[in-house]
Amino acid sequence: MSHDYWPTGLGWSIDIGLRRNRELKGRVLAIWQDTAHSKTPIAVLCWHLHDSGPLYIFDGGCIDDVEDESRYMSILFLCLRQIAGHRAIDRDEDTLRWSLAHLDRAPRRDQSTFRRAAQERAQRFGFATFQGSRRPGWTQGWWLGERAF
Repeated sequence: MSHDYWPTGLGWSIDIGLRRNRELKGRVLAIWQDTAHSKTPIAVLCWHLHDSGPLYIFDGGCIDDVEDESRYMSILFLCLRQIAGHRAIDRDEDTLRWSLAHLDRAPRRDQSTFRRAAQERAQRFGFATFQGSRRPGWTQGWWLGERAF
């Protein structure tokens, strides 16, 4: 799907979440809509499982013309929290973090625009600026949000 259907920077985040070094990674949760002619993703969460701590969201949102964005995103947050609680993962199910660190790989001309848009989405979905004292080193220098459920 074209990046044109997604809010600023989200199409790029989806691509980077699905691929790294030309390998499929699959760290994108999506809600799809079936139509008579195709299946279309309408909401996504790009996420990351780090060595420790809660699961991290790199970006998320809905296509530009979707109604009831909060409902779709609540479903994706619930799915990600259930992944966190799975016995193979065994992470905190009640907290998610939203990091902009992956955007250092975005085209330089787009980085500030993508960061601003992703942070606005995170805050719209209830993520507040991280206030903890134990911030992971790989998130240093980037906005980091956290939300308790």
